[in-house]
Amino acid sequence: MKILVTGSSGFIGAKVVEQLKNKAFEVIPFDIVTGQDLNDDNQVMQAILKSDIVLHLAAEADLYKFDENPKHGMNINVTCTERLARHCAQLRRHLIYISTCCVYGNQEVAPTTEKSLPNPSEIYAHSKLAGEHIVRGYGKNFEMPWTIIRVPTTHGEGMRSALAIRKFFEQAMKGEDITVHGDGLQTRSLTYIGDVVDAITKILLAAVVEGREKVTNQIFNINQDKKVVSALAMANDIRRIVQDNTGIRSKIVHIEQRKGQTFKENISAEKIYRILGWKAKIDWMDSLQKTYNWIKSLDN
Repeated sequence: MKILVTGSSGFIGAKVVEQLKNKAFEVIPFDIVTGQDLNDDNQVMQAILKSDIVLHLAAEADLYKFDENPKHGMNINVTCTERLARHCAQLRRHLIYISTCCVYGNQEVAPTTEKSLPNPSEIYAHSKLAGEHIVRGYGKNFEMPWTIIRVPTTHGEGMRSALAIRKFFEQAMKGEDITVHGDGLQTRSLTYIGDVVDAITKILLAAVVEGREKVTNQIFNINQDKKVVSALAMANDIRRIVQDNTGIRSKIVHIEQRKGQTFKENISAEKIYRILGWKAKIDWMDSLQKTYNWIKSLDN
């Protein structure tokens, strides 16, 4: 079984590739950093031709870069997704699209399920929702099998420096002020990278080994739904871990609220548990300690 993975060198993609190889699957990597370009129609077609199933992780996920250059972000997240979906439809390949829980935005009813109406609060999330509609559109009109996975705010080894958890750790480890947007009461359903990779792999295996009917033409939330954390509580937990490990003390300061903020996030992962038996395993504080250990290792 040959699996095409776009974004194969990214934070999540590289770990998914590693896990698939450990399970003896042949992976066809596709990433701009290794010379493959989703803007190249021929490259995309040839890669899909070699594959049996396509996992589409490639995206512009940095909110700040997206705000600075929305045309670039829209090209990657929308135009390139359309190109990939079109060729998957032509070649009858199952397309698994990695979306984001950010498409839900601010919801009045919690927890948020796959039946909740998306309400994105930022342009990045709108672009990912557009990608979902493209995938579903090709599925409905051309009988292309598809699966959409909405991943949560993910942290752990390999995370980008722009993400809040890493930023808070680096500030605290230098003894600097930890800068929290607004009052810090905005919440996130935070999930460790290992759990996210396990869930994606679980869905992918169902699509290619057994249980395909369970995951085809379905949307799944992934989430550590036992723990919903405010930005302020996150900063306090991080400050405590750094102080316990190093003795370095820092304080929390509040800065201007971020534009397009999602204020309440509480995502249900009940569907993936009910259908595939998946649940997140890594405890919140354990995941923070793992993340701290990794960041510390970067200086060694």
